Amino acid sequence: VGLLATGFLVSSTTAFAQTPINETWGKPAFTRGVTLSDAQIQETRDLLGIKKDDSVDEFVVDGTVIGKYLQNSNNPGAQVFSSSLIQRTSAGDGVKVEIVTPKNITLITTEQYRNASITAGVTDATIKVASAVPVTGEGALAGVLMAFDENGQALDKEAIAVGQEELGVISSISDANSDNSKFSDANLNVAFAEIKAELASIRKQQDELA
Repeated sequence: VGLLATGFLVSSTTAFAQTPINETWGKPAFTRGVTLSDAQIQETRDLLGIKKDDSVDEFVVDGTVIGKYLQNSNNPGAQVFSSSLIQRTSAGDGVKVEIVTPKNITLITTEQYRNASITAGVTDATIKVASAVPVTGEGALAGVLMAFDENGQALDKEAIAVGQEELGVISSISDANSDNSKFSDANLNVAFAEIKAELASIRKQQDELA
Protein backbone atom coordinates (compact mmCIF):
# COMPACT_ATOMS: atom_id res chain seq x y z
CA VAL A 1 0.00 0.00 0.00
CA GLY A 2 1.30 3.42 -0.71
CA LEU A 3 -0.60 6.03 1.31
CA LEU A 4 -1.82 4.44 4.50
CA ALA A 5 -0.76 5.14 8.01
CA THR A 6 -0.35 2.00 10.01
CA GLY A 7 0.88 -1.18 9.00
CA PHE A 8 2.41 -6.45 7.06
CA LEU A 9 5.44 -10.55 5.01
CA VAL A 10 8.63 -14.60 3.92
CA SER A 11 10.54 -17.63 2.69
CA SER A 12 12.07 -18.98 -0.50
CA THR A 13 10.30 -20.89 -3.27
CA THR A 14 12.14 -23.99 -2.18
CA ALA A 15 10.86 -23.63 1.35
CA PHE A 16 7.28 -23.50 0.09
CA ALA A 17 7.84 -26.47 -2.20
CA GLN A 18 9.06 -28.51 0.75
CA THR A 19 6.25 -27.43 3.08
CA PRO A 20 3.61 -30.18 3.49
CA ILE A 21 0.08 -29.10 2.59
CA ASN A 22 -1.95 -28.30 5.67
CA GLU A 23 -5.13 -30.23 4.92
CA THR A 24 -7.27 -28.04 7.16
CA TRP A 25 -6.02 -25.04 5.17
CA GLY A 26 -5.28 -26.29 1.66
CA LYS A 27 -3.35 -24.31 -0.93
CA PRO A 28 -1.13 -21.37 -0.01
CA ALA A 29 -3.02 -18.07 -0.08
CA PHE A 30 -1.83 -15.41 -2.52
CA THR A 31 -3.06 -11.93 -1.62
CA ARG A 32 -2.37 -9.28 -4.24
CA GLY A 33 -2.83 -5.53 -4.35
CA VAL A 34 -5.78 -4.37 -6.43
CA THR A 35 -3.73 -1.68 -8.20
CA LEU A 36 -1.24 -4.06 -9.80
CA SER A 37 -1.23 -4.13 -13.60
CA ASP A 38 -1.31 -7.50 -15.39
CA ALA A 39 2.46 -7.29 -15.89
CA GLN A 40 3.01 -6.41 -12.22
CA ILE A 41 0.78 -9.29 -11.11
CA GLN A 42 2.97 -11.70 -13.04
CA GLU A 43 6.12 -10.05 -11.68
CA THR A 44 4.77 -10.40 -8.13
CA ARG A 45 3.89 -14.06 -8.73
CA ASP A 46 7.44 -14.65 -9.93
CA LEU A 47 8.90 -12.86 -6.90
CA LEU A 48 6.83 -15.02 -4.55
CA GLY A 49 7.70 -18.22 -6.42
CA ILE A 50 4.17 -18.98 -7.67
CA LYS A 51 4.57 -21.27 -10.70
CA LYS A 52 0.96 -21.96 -11.65
CA ASP A 53 -2.25 -19.99 -11.21
CA ASP A 54 -4.06 -23.01 -9.76
CA SER A 55 -1.35 -23.70 -7.17
CA VAL A 56 -2.68 -20.97 -4.86
CA ASP A 57 -5.96 -19.51 -3.64
CA GLU A 58 -5.99 -15.88 -4.76
CA PHE A 59 -7.45 -12.92 -2.85
CA VAL A 60 -7.52 -9.27 -3.94
CA VAL A 61 -6.69 -6.59 -1.37
CA ASP A 62 -8.18 -3.11 -1.85
CA GLY A 63 -8.76 -0.13 0.40
CA THR A 64 -11.95 -1.65 1.79
CA VAL A 65 -10.08 -4.78 2.88
CA ILE A 66 -7.39 -2.68 4.53
CA GLY A 67 -10.06 -0.67 6.33
CA LYS A 68 -11.61 -3.90 7.61
CA TYR A 69 -8.43 -5.26 9.16
CA LEU A 70 -6.28 -2.23 10.02
CA GLN A 71 -7.01 0.71 12.27
CA ASN A 72 -6.81 4.29 11.03
CA SER A 73 -7.23 3.09 7.44
CA ASN A 74 -10.45 4.12 5.75
CA ASN A 75 -9.80 4.86 2.09
CA PRO A 76 -11.73 2.53 -0.28
CA GLY A 77 -9.88 4.02 -3.25
CA ALA A 78 -6.40 3.46 -1.85
CA GLN A 79 -3.69 2.25 -4.20
CA VAL A 80 -2.56 -1.20 -3.06
CA PHE A 81 0.53 -2.92 -4.47
CA SER A 82 2.12 -4.99 -1.68
CA SER A 83 1.23 -8.67 -1.80
CA SER A 84 1.81 -11.82 0.23
CA LEU A 85 1.96 -15.60 0.08
CA ILE A 86 0.87 -17.47 3.19
CA GLN A 87 0.89 -21.17 4.13
CA ARG A 88 -0.15 -22.61 7.48
CA THR A 89 2.41 -25.06 8.84
CA SER A 90 2.58 -27.73 11.51
CA ALA A 91 2.27 -26.88 15.20
CA GLY A 92 5.61 -25.86 16.64
CA ASP A 93 7.05 -24.50 13.39
CA GLY A 94 6.55 -20.89 14.43
CA VAL A 95 5.97 -17.91 12.14
CA LYS A 96 8.62 -17.60 9.44
CA VAL A 97 8.59 -14.30 7.54
CA GLU A 98 10.61 -13.07 4.58
CA ILE A 99 10.25 -9.76 2.79
CA VAL A 100 11.35 -10.73 -0.72
CA THR A 101 11.66 -7.11 -1.89
CA PRO A 102 13.03 -5.28 1.18
CA LYS A 103 13.81 -2.10 -0.78
CA ASN A 104 10.16 -1.86 -1.87
CA ILE A 105 8.61 -2.33 1.60
CA THR A 106 9.55 0.93 3.26
CA LEU A 107 7.64 0.93 6.56
CA ILE A 108 6.59 -2.48 7.87
CA THR A 109 9.45 -4.70 9.05
CA THR A 110 9.82 -8.47 9.10
CA GLU A 111 9.45 -8.47 12.86
CA GLN A 112 6.30 -6.35 12.65
CA TYR A 113 4.71 -8.76 10.16
CA ARG A 114 5.56 -11.64 12.47
CA ASN A 115 4.21 -9.75 15.46
CA ALA A 116 0.95 -9.03 13.65
CA SER A 117 0.46 -12.71 12.79
CA ILE A 118 1.03 -13.81 16.37
CA THR A 119 -1.32 -11.10 17.60
CA ALA A 120 -3.96 -12.50 15.24
CA GLY A 121 -3.53 -15.88 16.94
CA VAL A 122 -1.48 -17.50 14.17
CA THR A 123 1.67 -19.02 15.64
CA ASP A 124 2.63 -21.45 12.84
CA ALA A 125 2.89 -20.15 9.28
CA THR A 126 5.30 -19.36 6.48
CA ILE A 127 4.76 -15.89 5.00
CA LYS A 128 6.36 -14.10 2.04
CA VAL A 129 5.86 -10.44 1.15
CA ALA A 130 6.69 -8.63 -2.06
CA SER A 131 5.89 -5.46 -3.97
CA ALA A 132 6.64 -4.49 -7.56
CA VAL A 133 6.99 -0.82 -6.55
CA PRO A 134 8.11 1.01 -3.37
CA VAL A 135 5.23 1.08 -0.83
CA THR A 136 4.76 1.12 2.93
CA GLY A 137 3.47 -2.47 3.14
CA GLU A 138 0.07 -2.34 4.84
CA GLY A 139 -1.61 -4.07 1.89
CA ALA A 140 0.41 -7.21 2.49
CA LEU A 141 -0.36 -7.01 6.22
CA ALA A 142 -4.10 -6.74 5.64
CA GLY A 143 -3.79 -9.52 3.07
CA VAL A 144 -2.28 -11.87 5.63
CA LEU A 145 -5.14 -11.27 8.03
CA MET A 146 -7.64 -11.64 5.19
CA ALA A 147 -6.11 -14.98 4.17
CA PHE A 148 -6.39 -16.35 7.70
CA ASP A 149 -9.94 -15.06 8.00
CA GLU A 150 -11.04 -16.54 4.66
CA ASN A 151 -9.54 -19.91 5.60
CA GLY A 152 -11.46 -20.28 8.83
CA GLN A 153 -8.95 -18.84 11.31
CA ALA A 154 -11.08 -17.17 13.98
CA LEU A 155 -9.47 -13.75 14.24
CA ASP A 156 -9.72 -11.89 17.51
CA LYS A 157 -10.64 -8.41 16.28
CA GLU A 158 -9.81 -6.88 19.65
CA ALA A 159 -6.37 -8.51 19.62
CA ILE A 160 -5.77 -7.21 16.09
CA ALA A 161 -6.73 -3.70 17.20
CA VAL A 162 -4.33 -3.95 20.13
CA GLY A 163 -1.66 -5.19 17.73
CA GLN A 164 -2.13 -2.11 15.54
CA GLU A 165 -1.74 0.12 18.58
CA GLU A 166 1.37 -1.85 19.46
CA LEU A 167 2.90 -1.10 16.04
CA GLY A 168 2.34 2.57 16.71
CA VAL A 169 3.99 2.32 20.12
CA ILE A 170 6.98 0.45 18.68
CA SER A 171 7.34 3.06 15.93
CA SER A 172 7.23 5.85 18.52
CA ILE A 173 9.90 4.14 20.64
CA SER A 174 12.07 3.65 17.56
CA ASP A 175 11.68 7.29 16.51
CA ALA A 176 12.53 8.48 20.02
CA ASN A 177 15.73 6.39 19.98
CA SER A 178 16.80 7.13 16.41
CA ASP A 179 19.99 8.80 17.67
CA ASN A 180 20.74 6.15 20.29
CA SER A 181 23.50 3.86 18.99
CA LYS A 182 22.72 1.29 21.70
CA PHE A 183 19.07 0.95 20.65
CA SER A 184 17.98 -1.84 18.26
CA ASP A 185 14.58 -1.61 16.57
CA ALA A 186 14.91 -5.22 15.40
CA ASN A 187 15.61 -6.49 18.92
CA LEU A 188 12.62 -4.54 20.28
CA ASN A 189 10.30 -6.17 17.74
CA VAL A 190 11.78 -9.62 18.38
CA ALA A 191 11.25 -9.16 22.12
CA PHE A 192 7.60 -8.24 21.58
CA ALA A 193 7.09 -11.26 19.29
CA GLU A 194 8.74 -13.69 21.72
CA ILE A 195 6.69 -12.43 24.65
CA LYS A 196 3.44 -12.81 22.70
CA ALA A 197 4.38 -16.25 21.40
CA GLU A 198 5.06 -17.40 24.96
CA LEU A 199 1.77 -15.91 26.16
CA ALA A 200 -0.07 -17.66 23.31
CA SER A 201 1.53 -20.96 24.29
CA ILE A 202 0.52 -20.51 27.92
CA ARG A 203 -3.04 -19.62 26.89
CA LYS A 204 -3.25 -22.71 24.68
CA GLN A 205 -2.05 -24.96 27.50
CA GLN A 206 -4.63 -23.45 29.83
CA ASP A 207 -7.40 -24.08 27.29
CA GLU A 208 -6.30 -27.69 26.88
CA LEU A 209 -6.29 -28.19 30.66
CA ALA A 210 -9.75 -26.64 30.90
